[in-house]
Amino acid sequence: KQEFELLCLLAENGGKTCTKSMIFEKAWHYDSEADDNTINVHISKVRKKLKEYDPDTEYIETVWGIGYRMKAGN
Repeated sequence: KQEFELLCLLAENGGKTCTKSMIFEKAWHYDSEADDNTINVHISKVRKKLKEYDPDTEYIETVWGIGYRMKAGN
């Protein structure tokens, strides 16, 4: 469920960067500064599943120190 919520959040923001606090609030439904590793693990799982669908395309871009976004054109 969290992976789906995360993917929807990134897709709904159409290339805009989602901060880690925004991800916790919208995908986990609470405002927290919990361990960044939680988000990193879920992003990794979503990337792996997207890679199975289309191995030649990177859909999620890391914005270092801020969060993540869907790559433009995806």
